[in-house]
Amino acid sequence: MLQDRLADIAIILYNVLHEKKNIKFGLFGDYAISVVLDEDSPRGADNISCIVSTTKDKLTKMLDGKEGFVALPQAREDHVIFLWSELPNRSNPIMVECFCEYLPSKKARSNLVMAPYLVHGEKHKGGPSFFLHPFFLFKDKVRLTATRARFHDSSDLRLLEKRYNLRFEHLHGFLDLAYTGQAIKNFPELDRLFARIGVDVDAALLASGSLDLEKVNPPGPFEVQLQLSDIRFT
Repeated sequence: MLQDRLADIAIILYNVLHEKKNIKFGLFGDYAISVVLDEDSPRGADNISCIVSTTKDKLTKMLDGKEGFVALPQAREDHVIFLWSELPNRSNPIMVECFCEYLPSKKARSNLVMAPYLVHGEKHKGGPSFFLHPFFLFKDKVRLTATRARFHDSSDLRLLEKRYNLRFEHLHGFLDLAYTGQAIKNFPELDRLFARIGVDVDAALLASGSLDLEKVNPPGPFEVQLQLSDIRFT
């Protein structure tokens, strides 16, 4: 089952990155949301996305050719794509997309906020992995709802807000107003959701006029990392 295989990857990442190397990481995206919301459905997730507090070179050395991971060559300094398969013939591979916070020449200030969740895989029957704080998942979905306008992204925003409304109310100031306004333009019914957590909807709609969708879709280097981790919690 695909959901179980995704859980196997999540547990392996915990074992390799956290247990062996003490490197901070957090999963996000559709699979992460299904875990955080405690839903049985993989909500269409067929890959893993994570943000990792290390460099591309170090991450590649840790995972490439090990534990079922094979890195795909590509030029971006902040981004590594692996294909994972537990099978000897490497059939039915799953894409694992990693966004690195650090560059070789400088160490970024890391402010990832995540929590461990217990997941159950096909091979690893039960084990923890780290998932981003629900607000980070919400923040990423705002970006996606703005830039690709898919209904399931707006639906995820509603589910996350319904579950975590009280925890989001004091964090609305960390949302990107331009992305928020564009998300409302794509799905006008979201205006009430954002108003409930304290967003100035009129200001967000005004700010969206400065958003150049051709420049942010697909996202450029460090765009995803900045959207996810440019936040401080008290």
